[in-house]
Amino acid sequence: MPISYTHKTIFIHIPKTAGCSLSECLDIPSSGIVSLRGEIQESDKRKYHVKGDWWHHLPVVKVKDILPRDVFEQYFKFTFVRNPWDRVVSLFFFTRRLPLSETCSLDFETWVKYYCQRENVYSQSDLITDGAGNFLVEFIGRYENLNHDWMRVSQRLSLPSKRLPHYNQTKRMHYSNYYDEHTKQLVGERFQEDIDRFGYSFARQHKYFHFHAKKAGKPQKYRQHHPPNHEESFKQGLFIVCMILKNKIDFLAEALQQGQVHLFSFATFVREQQISGFLYPALKSNSLVDNLPAYLVSLVQANYFNEWIMNEMLMKEIRALHQHFQAAGKDVIYMKGPFFVERFYGNIDRRKIRDIDIFARKEDVDGIHQILVQQGYGRRSKVLLGKERMLKHTHHFEYWKDNLPLDLHWAFCNKAGFALDYEKIWDARKVYTHRGKEYFVLADEYKLVLRIISIFKDIEVGNLTLKSCLDMYMLLRALGQGLDWGRFWVAREAEGLSAVSVNILDLVLSVFDCRQECPELERALQSQRHLIKCQDLSSQINLFKHSQWAIQQKQWAFGLYPQGQVKAIFDWGKSLPFRLAMHQE
Repeated sequence: MPISYTHKTIFIHIPKTAGCSLSECLDIPSSGIVSLRGEIQESDKRKYHVKGDWWHHLPVVKVKDILPRDVFEQYFKFTFVRNPWDRVVSLFFFTRRLPLSETCSLDFETWVKYYCQRENVYSQSDLITDGAGNFLVEFIGRYENLNHDWMRVSQRLSLPSKRLPHYNQTKRMHYSNYYDEHTKQLVGERFQEDIDRFGYSFARQHKYFHFHAKKAGKPQKYRQHHPPNHEESFKQGLFIVCMILKNKIDFLAEALQQGQVHLFSFATFVREQQISGFLYPALKSNSLVDNLPAYLVSLVQANYFNEWIMNEMLMKEIRALHQHFQAAGKDVIYMKGPFFVERFYGNIDRRKIRDIDIFARKEDVDGIHQILVQQGYGRRSKVLLGKERMLKHTHHFEYWKDNLPLDLHWAFCNKAGFALDYEKIWDARKVYTHRGKEYFVLADEYKLVLRIISIFKDIEVGNLTLKSCLDMYMLLRALGQGLDWGRFWVAREAEGLSAVSVNILDLVLSVFDCRQECPELERALQSQRHLIKCQDLSSQINLFKHSQWAIQQKQWAFGLYPQGQVKAIFDWGKSLPFRLAMHQE
């Protein structure tokens, strides 16, 4: 059980979850700390794998008993978990490297049978919860996203950012290659609690998520035993979001109480659609958390708190950068981020902010670049065949500083056929006051145009999330009744964005079932319905499917370019090397 008095942190070391690497970065012995209460009992040594005076892999409840109360309560406690099937394979190969072990000569199938029937084999959940199933750690990271989650811990402890070393590494195949149906079932049954709590499944690649949890109950059984498919899962998650947006809280509470929602799929939906910031405060303020199991509330709450922390870090960086831009006489427009979230969501904790997006005139790009470099930013984007070609074929450069991403834009989108008047956009900019300081932001009309283009590009690359559409809904709810939609269509026609705008706006109205809330927009769309490509909700939901190549989504998008599908494909291929360089470190 490594503890760092310097950093005031306690690391609950679950075996085979990169504990040695983590301990190394904390500058503490990988084996643990010397006993604080003398020799522990022999029975506890065997139970908790303790050798001599050194503490190995102690459960958090034992750590709580050993340490002074003020140390345990005040220190930051964290751990890392791992897919049980992968972890068991790692344990197997580790034991084979121990020549004195009685199981070192067993084959994998025999070893799994032996291991799973042992009484002193504990789940990962057992090591980080108390007897009532409540989590006693503040942060749970994932081995599958080790360096990404370690960055979060580093930020929390104010440690220098660095990649973790990899100790005790074994070269082997993907864990699924070692299992047959029987051994797969044995591990699944033995570690069912870990699988349920942390959302693991066999032979599946998991996207990053971690959580910040104080309390969590045992998973409960649900009427729906098999998870729904993509469309069903999306509709269930969307149902909850729409009920909250329409303030139908009693109806939603009844649905949750009756088990009409598959909760594991809902947790995945919230994470993948990046809406924890919106959802958790809404659930909390309406007491809907009482209708959800505690462990699920912890998952959503955790994502919410981590998103909020990141948002505040980005806002702090924006304030610092803004002073340098002003000192150099460089005007920038802050395109999205905290100002947008604060105005249209009510507070900057209500939506995940991925990065800092600043908009500059083309002639100022070099000067802004120099300021960013002076402030410690490095440009991740490559400059292919000269800066002028990059400026022509792409719309931004990506920068990075201490885990803080920033995009420097000079265009909304450099797609052939789109013709936005950027001088007009600059002339229409507005001043937004945040915490006593003034910043330039986009005019409301161009906020809407930017969201339309952003959703369109996300669909084109197979990366659309509900978060982007929720942005559009919030915009329409705030601005929709005050816009001259006739003039809006004329302006978009001149920009080559008419078909794109019609389809994206219709998509948002359909997904959130809010046509009655936006009657003027709905009437304006009726005259443009011949441009709409997806006429039913099922087809529109398919646009949210994440795909590496996104063939169907690209076909849909290419059909909306003003120059036609064939020319759009040609232009897309011509600009592809530059766009790849833009996203390349």
